[in-house]
Amino acid sequence: MKKKNTKNVPVKCIVYISTVGDIQHVNQREQRQMKYISEYAKGNDIEVVKVMHRNVLGQLDVNRHFDRIIQMISEGFADGILVANMRFISKDIDDACRKIAKVSNVGAAIYSVDDGKLMFRFKDVPCGYKTR
Repeated sequence: MKKKNTKNVPVKCIVYISTVGDIQHVNQREQRQMKYISEYAKGNDIEVVKVMHRNVLGQLDVNRHFDRIIQMISEGFADGILVANMRFISKDIDDACRKIAKVSNVGAAIYSVDDGKLMFRFKDVPCGYKTR
């Protein structure tokens, strides 16, 4: 019997680099975080299609970036978001759940290096899906 060639299609993700601390060491911390995220992506069949940086911006700017990422996902540019940890993009657990729900609503997921794949799937709740 012929064996099928099953090749895993990599998940296309937008990486969001976000660190907190003083402005003098932001680049150094972002480089370390990118290396940490890249190693996870290689081991989990994730393709990085874009990298966005928080730099030293506040939570309001992070929320604007996040909404832009959601828009790019809904337009078919990516299949998800890859972060080191949800605490870098959320101010509290409620905010984290809202962000996971927003991403799930467009048919995608957040991949956290520390927490794994984060998404909500409810059978009877209608969701919007990205159009390609």
